[in-house]
Amino acid sequence: MNAINIPFSIATLFVTITLHPKMVEFAENTYAMQAPTEIVEVANKTAERIGFADGYEIVVPKKAGLTGWNRFAAGATNEQTKNAYLIVNPIWFNQIPQEQQMFLLARGMLFHTHGIASPYGKYITIGTVLFSILTIIFLFWLLGKTPLAAQHRILRWFIACALTIALEKIAMDPLVTKVQTYAGLQHDIFITKLAVKKLGDKEAAIKALELYDASIKAAVNNGEALFKPFETRFADVIASLQK
Repeated sequence: MNAINIPFSIATLFVTITLHPKMVEFAENTYAMQAPTEIVEVANKTAERIGFADGYEIVVPKKAGLTGWNRFAAGATNEQTKNAYLIVNPIWFNQIPQEQQMFLLARGMLFHTHGIASPYGKYITIGTVLFSILTIIFLFWLLGKTPLAAQHRILRWFIACALTIALEKIAMDPLVTKVQTYAGLQHDIFITKLAVKKLGDKEAAIKALELYDASIKAAVNNGEALFKPFETRFADVIASLQK
């Protein structure tokens, strides 16, 4: 081997080892257990395809854990181990081809990397708190221009706080909910498009999302309030891919 190529070969080997996906064995509990080999193999293949190098745990729910999002395929971060946490319901998951399975697993891994919630969520919360504080201060000042100026300051503070709470309930809370929903949708679209870009199969992504869309709508029709805010989420994400 040419001496000049030795450092390059060592560096390439190091990068290859570093980027190799690291599946971490999950310690079985009441609600979930380690996923079977065939699902782990798909997860390993997915991690390699998208260049995911973090440790990840992939589990299937037991009967006690077969609730909420666990009935489908979801991903986040295990707050205890800090690994990516992928949970898959085999009955739901195994009805789709491997390409679609890989897309759903890629989404879960990327949600771990980029966060399950929109990065703008904290700014929305901070903005809401600042608005409330400034509204209270403004109303307190405004009340000082009325006959209430002769009353004790505590009364004006109380009235200002009560009016601010009423304003939030009537106007701010619905507005903040809409903004947060929009930010969540945009984050979901970002993750989805990133998964499509890394895997290169938009059609598989759309098919997988159509199954998710049908599953969520069926749950909403069955009266499951948990999924009501997401009733149109996957249809909206699909629409963004089809533009």
